[in-house]
Amino acid sequence: MKAKLSQINLKLLHIIVFILICGLLFSRAMNSYISHDEYQFVASAQLLVSRGLLPYIDYPYLHMPYMVFFNSIPVAQYLRQSA
Repeated sequence: MKAKLSQINLKLLHIIVFILICGLLFSRAMNSYISHDEYQFVASAQLLVSRGLLPYIDYPYLHMPYMVFFNSIPVAQYLRQSA
């Protein structure tokens, strides 16, 4: 019984620590400045959302293939809210 209770407490502690770390990383990301290098990811997502241009086919893109599609989700949400 005590072993099962200690396992539950350990799992709960891991969950709490994970949530705290995620919260700290998120607050740090929201309070830091955007580097000049990060605009290339936003621009490629903007090209996909607004003009339907695909990386590697319509323009050269030298990064991970599927990150454009993941980055286009928040860009599309932002454009939908601002319109």
